[in-house]
Amino acid sequence: IDFQNVSSALLDFVYDNRLFMPAPLIIDGYLNLKFGISGSMGLGTLITETLKLPDCPIKDVASENMEYFVSNVTRESKVPLKEAPMFVVSVLNEKSIRAETAKAFIEVLANVEIEDINQVDSADYRNSLLAAQLIKCSAGNVISFYRWAGNSISDDLARLIESKGAPTDLNAAKCEETGEDAAGIVGEIIKCEAVSVENKKAILAGCGFKFASFDIDELDGETVEVMLETKAIGMNCDMLEKFKACKPGLEIDYILSDLDGFLALIDADSPDGAEWE
Repeated sequence: IDFQNVSSALLDFVYDNRLFMPAPLIIDGYLNLKFGISGSMGLGTLITETLKLPDCPIKDVASENMEYFVSNVTRESKVPLKEAPMFVVSVLNEKSIRAETAKAFIEVLANVEIEDINQVDSADYRNSLLAAQLIKCSAGNVISFYRWAGNSISDDLARLIESKGAPTDLNAAKCEETGEDAAGIVGEIIKCEAVSVENKKAILAGCGFKFASFDIDELDGETVEVMLETKAIGMNCDMLEKFKACKPGLEIDYILSDLDGFLALIDADSPDGAEWE
C-alpha cells in the first residue's frame, strides 16, 4: 500500500474491512496513520507496538497471522529487534510460529532481557535465548538452567554470569524457595573454571552459605583464598586434613578464617583435641 498516494477513503476501507496482510510496511503505515506511532520498523519495535495496541484491525490481523507477521519482520528489518520482553515471550510461545521462524527471530534480537525464563515454553528456545545472552542473570534463571543442565553449570550459563555479573539474589533463602540445594548449585559455580574469581567472590559474599566440606583439591589457589576470605568453609577436622594434604600453603589462612572454631577443636574438652595440639 502506498500510504502517500492512495486516498484516505480507500485506506480506511481496506483497514475497516481488514483487507490487508500484516506485511511490516503496511503495519508500520497503519500504525502511523491510525495511532500516530511512526518509525517502529526502523526502531526495531514493530511487533511490540502492534501487540500492545487495544483491539483493532491492526492487532487483529497481526495476531491472526503471526507466522507471516513475525517471519517478515525478522527478514525485512534492517536493524536489530528491540522488542519488549513480554512480547518476545508471546511470540516464542505462539503455536502457529514455526521453529525456524522463532530461531531467526531470536537471532535478530538485541538489548532484550527475559526476566523469567520459565515463561518460555520451549526448551530449545530457552537454550537459544541463553546462548544469545538475552536472559536476565537472576538467581531464578540461573537455578533453572542449572537444573535443566542436569545440576551443572553449562558453558553458556557460565558465559551469562561472566557477561552480566553474579546474581545478587542467589542465597540460601532463594534456593529453599525453589526447592534447590544451595550447596549443590553454589558448589558447582565455585568449581566452574569459566566463572571468574571475582564473580565467585560476589556469589559467596551474597549467599552467606558455609560449606561443611569441599573438595578443595579441585580448585585453584585464588578460588580457595576467596572461599576463606568470605568464610565459606566451616572449621572442622576433615577440612584441616584436606588443607594439610592438598593446600598446605593455605592451612594457616584456613585456621585464621575461623580462629575461634579452631581453638574449640583443640580445646582439652574436645574429643578431637589431642590430634590438633
